[in-house]
Amino acid sequence: MAQEAYRVLLVEDEPEIADMLNIFFEGQNFALTHAFDGAEALRRALSVQPHVILMDITLPDMDGYEITRQLRQQPRTSHIPVIFLTRRGGRDDRLAGLKLGADDFISKPFDVEELMLRMRNSIQRAARETQIDPHTGLPSARLLLPVIEAARANSEIAMLEFTLTNTDPLRDAYGALAASEVSTYVAHLIVKSVHKLGNEDDFIGYLDERQYVVVCQTKAADAIASRVVAGFMRSVRNHYNSADLQNDHLIIDGVEHPLMTLNCRIFGPGQAWSIN
Repeated sequence: MAQEAYRVLLVEDEPEIADMLNIFFEGQNFALTHAFDGAEALRRALSVQPHVILMDITLPDMDGYEITRQLRQQPRTSHIPVIFLTRRGGRDDRLAGLKLGADDFISKPFDVEELMLRMRNSIQRAARETQIDPHTGLPSARLLLPVIEAARANSEIAMLEFTLTNTDPLRDAYGALAASEVSTYVAHLIVKSVHKLGNEDDFIGYLDERQYVVVCQTKAADAIASRVVAGFMRSVRNHYNSADLQNDHLIIDGVEHPLMTLNCRIFGPGQAWSIN
């Protein structure tokens, strides 16, 4: 099974650059999403949840600094590394980016090999600092805990705890990469469901390959939980080889093991929120 590609959001109003990068990244384990302006970039950052953002500074509707400022204010995008692409490499430009938490700067015209290496470095650096999970691109527990603490007292906020079960037999049968792909798939389901049913202030966190957390509006909690769990259960058999499936069980050395399930607990206002 192929390794899941890193998701890259390119914010760039020059189509030639977007086309060039799209061609270059094919086969390089990067999946490129392109936004032409700031408004589209803000929308796509929420829906795609990229591992890294390549940000042009000069754009039609707002500059890259303003886009980055807004991304840093939103819980679901505040952790994402941002690399500025710029023809303006002066000291003031770099200081403005650094104040917003820019991860790196690349001057135009740039070398695509160097750009790819810097992107990988940014993703790996964020993972080392336990800011994000490198497979799913989601914030880790280090960023999640302050969000939960801030939300506990809010009567309009709930926490959803998603837990995968029966993953060990799948890992034993197909290996660690297959288990990682399931984890990434669950993260994708959660991101898409929160984007459709929640709002931009909701937070999605990754604890490990088995657990994910969503902090969202209480009124949307049931709908998000139902959509994610139903989506997983519809597709769970796709993660197994058909030859290994008998009577909805995985067979390993003649022993039957249940298929994976995805469960969700909802913690509402006034309940004791905890992370196991």
